[in-house]
Amino acid sequence: MKEFKSQGSAGLAQVMAKAMASALVDHLAQLRTDRPHSVILVPAPSRPQANRERGYSPARMLATNLAAQLRSRGVSVSVQSLLSMGSDVKDQAGLSASERSQNLGGKMTATQLLTAAKPEQKLILIDDVVTTGATLLEMTRALKRIGLQPDRFLTFAEAL
Repeated sequence: MKEFKSQGSAGLAQVMAKAMASALVDHLAQLRTDRPHSVILVPAPSRPQANRERGYSPARMLATNLAAQLRSRGVSVSVQSLLSMGSDVKDQAGLSASERSQNLGGKMTATQLLTAAKPEQKLILIDDVVTTGATLLEMTRALKRIGLQPDRFLTFAEAL
């Protein structure tokens, strides 16, 4: 994970996305619908400083690779970076669950409105690792504030 997060390994992003696509396609296959599956992937935002230092957003890179995998499996998909992180958010590494929650609480905002959304589309939150769930909870809060309800979240790994 460190290679992906700190070095932006495109090859690793493709491997991760392939595994995530399999899980999501399996989930979608269980849903009863008369229409083709359609999803909107919302990548977790990174701290502005982290994006500048890395030169990329890990969750956005992962979501883009995931979208390509899903398209190759017949799923209609778009990636929409709807959220931004406040500049006063600290690096989460080493923070406890309560510190992470305090660090992120109320710090994400919706930066744009969802484009071309249809009622049957599934809104899926994307991140590389879930540690305490603070990022996913804050993403959900920020989206609900503008009237959007995520259907699911999808991460590659869970930190134990």
